Amino acid sequence: MTDRRLRADAERSIRSIMEAAERLLEANPAATMEQIAEAAGVARATVHRRFASREALIESMELAAWRELDAVVEAARPRTAPR
Repeated sequence: MTDRRLRADAERSIRSIMEAAERLLEANPAATMEQIAEAAGVARATVHRRFASREALIESMELAAWRELDAVVEAARPRTAPR
């Protein structure tokens, strides 16, 4: 499988969807994919094209959070800290 980069507009859509999902799900864990799409400013079909299911969206959010946490820890350079 090749590692294809998404177009810039697709990356923006995904970022908008995930940010909207984070806000909405924090306020209302029962928020629908349609509500998330509306809050993200994209069509519902766009959400479903990028995320096959609600579970897939939440899993992507979880992976992104872990990547962000890992980047923050690495930026702190813990291996260089005095013991």
